[in-house]
Amino acid sequence: MKHSEILSSTGGITTTLGFDENSGMLLVKNSADIQANLDQNKEIRNDNLGRGKNMRKVASIPLHVLYELQAMWKANDIDPKVGLKKFLNDPDMAYFRTDESKV
Repeated sequence: MKHSEILSSTGGITTTLGFDENSGMLLVKNSADIQANLDQNKEIRNDNLGRGKNMRKVASIPLHVLYELQAMWKANDIDPKVGLKKFLNDPDMAYFRTDESKV
């Protein structure tokens, strides 16, 4: 990507705008450091801290990630409940889980 620049950086999210001369496409990239969230999820999962008598915490997803997922599901005509369940049960997304059982 050439001619990229940071458009904004608010709330821990950095938006970079760029132009790819090869494809002629305008590229918008949002990035955020979510390592603290992932570390906390791992601690909850390993120590069984999310389990209650009647309820359990199954996941913790940063809001900006959830909003991006919902926009993607909407664009692809996927029911958000179905998309979230599939996302949380995907082994590649286990780092968002706080519980080992299936959703």
